[in-house]
Amino acid sequence: MLGNPTSYAFEANIPATTVSAGMSIDDSLGFDHLKSAMAGCGFRPRQIQHVWRLLAAILHLGNLQFTDPTSASKRSTLQDTAIARNPDILDFIANILGVPSVVLNAQGSSAHRDSLARALYMDPFGYLVEQINRSLCHSDLANFVALLDQPGLSESSGSSPIHMAGFEQFSVNSATELLYGFMGSRM
Repeated sequence: MLGNPTSYAFEANIPATTVSAGMSIDDSLGFDHLKSAMAGCGFRPRQIQHVWRLLAAILHLGNLQFTDPTSASKRSTLQDTAIARNPDILDFIANILGVPSVVLNAQGSSAHRDSLARALYMDPFGYLVEQINRSLCHSDLANFVALLDQPGLSESSGSSPIHMAGFEQFSVNSATELLYGFMGSRM
């Protein structure tokens, strides 16, 4: 269903990933890991297949090009219509999405193509994030993971042992102690 990434207009402006000498990236292995991770997050095979179909449709949408009719006879019969420069891609996308193609002018067709691509990407992406969060976030603390990057206790920089710490040092130390106590009570 998909070809080389460089053959898609939406991928054309994305810089290629460079890999250090002697290293390689196995896309098929990464894809297998992604499928396993999705299954582990509770996605059913049918849902995963729908994600792939949507992503394929989005990539192909970027390659869809439109032109207005050029001859006077075509303009009179197709007044506000556009012609797909690559109707095979239009038919392929419509087939993937299960929708009919609608006649528009070139500018309207391009605008609708871009809007459709954004909508097709945003809605499933939101769903994926929601599904992953639902899968990973449970109310019980058995699955609780906390990551806290605190600066730690701060000591005064004066040479005297009785040198007074500043308000900033006091605040950092207080926050650290409160968070330490909170995390200690949760674990």
